[in-house]
Amino acid sequence: MSPVTVPEWTLYIQNLEGDDLRNQAINANSFSFVRTLMSEGFDMDGVQQVVGLFARRMVQVGMLLPSVGAFDMEELASKDALAFLL
Repeated sequence: MSPVTVPEWTLYIQNLEGDDLRNQAINANSFSFVRTLMSEGFDMDGVQQVVGLFARRMVQVGMLLPSVGAFDMEELASKDALAFLL
């Protein structure tokens, strides 16, 4: 499955774990990924939502968030009450 909408990304990311989650989160927080999503019709808010979903999942499974990237994932997670609920 290739996610296309925010709900599809939500379901996709919820099933990621371990190195797969970490690697995809790092890639998702790249300017290349941002450009790709925007070329697929996402606006910047939608892109930020998707990257925030990666941050949420990483917090939920106890992973350290990447410290560099297109977005500040720590800030995204800190604003997401669901990141801290299991």
